[in-house]
Amino acid sequence: MKTIQFAVVYKNGTISAIPAGTFETYGEPKINPDDSDPVEEGVIVNLAEDMVEIICFFPIYESFNWRNASRKFIVHRSKAPSIHRKNTKNLFYIGDKGRTLSCQSDGTPRPKFQWFQNGSEISLESTGISFITSENESVLQLPELQEDLQGEYDCVVSNRVGQDNITFSLEVRQSKISPGIIATSA
Repeated sequence: MKTIQFAVVYKNGTISAIPAGTFETYGEPKINPDDSDPVEEGVIVNLAEDMVEIICFFPIYESFNWRNASRKFIVHRSKAPSIHRKNTKNLFYIGDKGRTLSCQSDGTPRPKFQWFQNGSEISLESTGISFITSENESVLQLPELQEDLQGEYDCVVSNRVGQDNITFSLEVRQSKISPGIIATSA
């Protein structure tokens, strides 16, 4: 019985074998069946930019005999998430409403977003904080601001290729306008 072998097809049409040992297998547990990344196990091959297709040659057992088979795979480039950096220091005031923190990232496959407050993962049930997450952005929506929301907020984005994070500092102060007496002279 032969082992699995790989070849690559280049943009110019040439085909070249990939030597054994230059690729690795991996597996990951599938926790959420609705996860945007459907790959549970596979082979990682480091490819040059001009490689467009991989051919896998493998033995298969059919009707009491081994035979060689092959499958072609189109190359989709994976990219570790990268957060778009922007202002991370935020000053808000007690009683402010509708304030948000936005975390934008790219990556292939689509990254997963997680938020942490002062080092602990944010629980939606107990904090009043909510999230709106799209393909490349997660927006943390803060409830009416109080001093207990002050602190460090970490946005962590990850996919099977890597991860990135950014820390937002949130300062909450007393009202912008101090109550006072306006006096007029006669």
